[in-house]
This record gives sequence, structure tokens and C-alpha cells, in this order.
Amino acid sequence: MSIRRTVKNISRVQEVIRILMKHSFEDIVSRTGLNTFLTPQGRIRIRKSDPFIEELGVWVRIRLVIEELGPTFIKFAQVLSNRPDVLPNLLLREFEKLQNEVAPFSYKIAQSIVDEELGRPWSEVFMFFDKPCLGSASIGQVHRARLLDGTDVVIKVQRPNIKDKVISDLALLHQVVSLTAQYFENHGVLNPLEIVETFRESILKELDYTQEARNIEQFRLLYGDDTSLYIPKAHREFSTKKILVIEFVSGCKITDIQQLKRWDLSPQTIAERGVGIYLRQMFRHGIFHADPHPGNVLVRPNGQIVLIDFGMVGRLSRRQRFIFAGIILSMGQRDARAMATNLRRLASQHSIKSQRRFETDIEELIEDFVVVNVDAMGIAEFTGRLQQIIYKYKLQLPGSIFLLLRALAIIEGIGQVLHPKFDTMTYLRPFGEELIGEQFSASNLKNEFRHSMSQIVSLLYSSPIDLKNIIKQLRRGEFKTQTEVLGLEVFHKTANHVANKLVLAIMIFGLAVGSSIALLAPKDAMYQLLGMPIVSTLGYASTIILGFALLYEMRRDTR
Repeated sequence: MSIRRTVKNISRVQEVIRILMKHSFEDIVSRTGLNTFLTPQGRIRIRKSDPFIEELGVWVRIRLVIEELGPTFIKFAQVLSNRPDVLPNLLLREFEKLQNEVAPFSYKIAQSIVDEELGRPWSEVFMFFDKPCLGSASIGQVHRARLLDGTDVVIKVQRPNIKDKVISDLALLHQVVSLTAQYFENHGVLNPLEIVETFRESILKELDYTQEARNIEQFRLLYGDDTSLYIPKAHREFSTKKILVIEFVSGCKITDIQQLKRWDLSPQTIAERGVGIYLRQMFRHGIFHADPHPGNVLVRPNGQIVLIDFGMVGRLSRRQRFIFAGIILSMGQRDARAMATNLRRLASQHSIKSQRRFETDIEELIEDFVVVNVDAMGIAEFTGRLQQIIYKYKLQLPGSIFLLLRALAIIEGIGQVLHPKFDTMTYLRPFGEELIGEQFSASNLKNEFRHSMSQIVSLLYSSPIDLKNIIKQLRRGEFKTQTEVLGLEVFHKTANHVANKLVLAIMIFGLAVGSSIALLAPKDAMYQLLGMPIVSTLGYASTIILGFALLYEMRRDTR
């Protein structure tokens, strides 16, 4: 690393420290490796605190810090807003408020990027390229254009040098989290560096527009015969990692009720059509559009629903779909035990120490959602309550499950705008029943049996080889085992305590026997005390004292 880069990194870490201290997070700076980067002025400032800032509350202050740190950190927080297994619910709500509003870059720069990516002037591909952008975000912006064959399109153009900036910010994020990892782990945020690495992989994929083009093609392949849904075409021949050319489709936002009525479309029908499309994506195909906010869901005059922006896509395996269906049905049947079991099956790790307590929390959720007041609690509130349980028991669920829950909550919000009596569970149950039926169908059971048999055959095949290797290691004296005995410290204390009492008992027995033997000595052989040899008198006295001490210890242990 060059000296210039090192100085720059130190300067940026000090900028992070300044922002943290500005928002009254002096404890994070003073109790972590960040304190090594403090300037002398900073060490003086760290003793101060702003009462007004502290009144805002810790979760609000964390959001303010993220906003000031810039787009990459905002993007990181937005990704974490879908991870209730990592962060508490109150912080998730603050992260949901983050808006990644970035000013658009100049039209000339956009043109030059398109020219460079196409390898020729844009005018050789497009009739026109609109100067104003339709929208701007942290990674890129969108312009209207028209191909030479007359096809109307939109062009997503990546910001100049954004990849270098993101990689630089990721390095900074990794360094800051490395210095503060122990602090966050002590406050219940597990594996913070692993979370950063997962985010790194995610955002680097997002910087590659060819990934979004592949997503679009996959959706068009799956839904090519569905007349209720339209997926705009991606023009791969004009797209690269930095620009994406997509067919332009006109329509109104799905929540524009007045426009729907002007087109003689029933908002209630559109709501039912939209939720049906999404549930088919989730439970039949296992791949779904994961960002269904109203700006990404359009309606054409003929009632056809259009999905745009496929940068965020969720995927569910068959096993995950079956388990999630089991969660839905067990919730409807008020079976807390079955729902708890399915959640555990879905989690790769958890910290459930009491299955009964876990089931009780699930039962309370079901009672509130299904029994007490189903009209008052929708999917959004249910998801919030479920996320609290997930965080409490540190259930590490697949990321797509959180995307699914978030998407369902957004869909429910859209449905309630279009139809006040919209109930997501009414539409969910039939899909859950269909999946359970599929799970226990003859074809699926046959596939499961075939998979299990292949696993058994693989085990039988590899076992002799593994056993042979173990025997070789035993012969060479290279076989090693590692054993961890839990509670060993308590065992040591107990063993020492028992050993001390045993030694005391042996001493008492020895003194009693020795004193009795001394009684046999002639009277003129040693001094007499209380009519006995002095050795016997002192021995019996010590025996009595030690005996009382042993009785006291035994009585205390009993208590």
C-alpha cells in the first residue's frame, strides 16, 4: 500500500471518528481500536458530550451517523434493514427511513460513458438520448432514448468511477468494523465482519449490470406465456457492466387509483392480480422480484401489470418453499409447536436454549395474529413481531426469507391502498396448501427417496476409504482428537472441595488412631495431661476440633 493511500485511509478513519463523536458515540471511540487514531484535540473532546444530541436516542443517532458517512454506508444500512436476525427491530425501523438521494451527474459525462461502453458514438445506436434523467441513485441514473429501429428504451448509466469509490468505501468499512468488532459483539451483533463481507459480495454484483440483464431474461422466460404480467426486454447486444438498455414501457403506478378508474380498471381486480403474480413467483417458481414498491410496479391501460428494476431478486429452494408453506399453514391452524419446528428447520444456526419458551413466544404471536384481532394485525405487523422473535433467538435464516417477508409487507400495503379489506393471508393459504400437497406427492417423495439413497450409497462408498485413512494415521501415530469438556471449571472446584474434605477425614482418623495407640505407653514414659499421655490428650482435642469443622462443612453443603 502506498504512503499516499495509507495517509488517506488514516484521514478517512479520523473522519469517521469525528462523525461518531459529533453524534455522542464517544464510548465506541474510547473502548475500541479507533482510539489509536485520535488526535490530541480528539482526546480532549472525547470527555465532552452534547445533551441535545443524546436526547435523540441511540437508534436515531446511528441513522444520522450512517447518513453522514455517505452512499456506500447508506446502502449497507439498507441491506441490513432486511436482516432482523442481526439487528434489533428499533434500529431496523430507523434504517428503513434512509433515503439514498444522490444528485445526478452531468449529461455529457453520461454520453461519454455510453460512447466508451459501446465502443462507438451513441448516435450510431440511438436516434436520441434525452438530456434530463428519469431518476438518479447512488450507483447510476436512467435516461430515455430510442434505438435506430424505433424501439423506445431507457438506459441505466453507471456513475463515473463508482466502482473505485465503492471499493475504497468497502475497505474503510472493513477497517472500521475490524476495530470495533468486539464492541458490537458485546452488544449482540454477531459476526460483524462476516456481515460486511456478505454486503461486499452483494454490492459488487449490483455494480455489474449484466447480472440484472440475466435476471430480466430469466423472468421473461418464466412468464412469457402469462398475459397478466409483462417484463420489459433487456437489449443485451447494447448492454455492458456499466450500461443497461431496457425496453421502455409506459403505464401508471399501481397505486394511482384515479388513473386506473379512467382506464375503466377495477383497483380491487388489479390488487388481486398483483398479489397472485407475486405469490406465483415466490411459491411456484422460487424466484421473485424483491423490490415491489409502487414505482417498480406499473399498470398498462389494458390492465397488464409491468415489473421494472430487477437489481434485487430473491431466490428460494424447493426445501425452503416447503418449510415456509408449513409455517403459513401451522400458523393458520394455531399450531405453535409445528410453526416453531419449521422455523428451526429453516435456520442454519440459533441460540434457542428453551424450546418451551420459544414455542410460547410463537403461540403468543399466533394468538394475536389469528385469534384475537386479525383485522388489526396485517403482514407488516406480523413480520415485525416475527422479526423480534428471530432477533431474540438469533435465528440465522436464509437472506431470501427476509426479502420475501419484506416483499409481502410491501404488497399488502399496495393491496390495502387499492382495496381497504385486502387480506394477504386469504391469498397465502391456498399456495401453502398447494406446496404441502406437492411436498407429499408421489413424485416428490420418489425424488426425496432417490436423493436419500444416493446419500447412503455415497456414505457406504466413502466409509472404507475414510476408515483406511484413520487406521493409517493410527499406525503412524498421527491420529489426533480434540475434546472440549464444558463446565470443567465447575468440576475442578467440586473435585477440590471433595478432596479437601477427604483429606480432613483421613487426618481425623489418623489422629484418633494415633492418640489411642499412645494410651498404651507406660505412664512414666511421657508427661501426663488430664490422666492421659499429653500426646493422646492433644491428639483427641485436635480430632474433636477437626471433626466439628468437617461436620460444619457437610452441613453447609447440604444447605
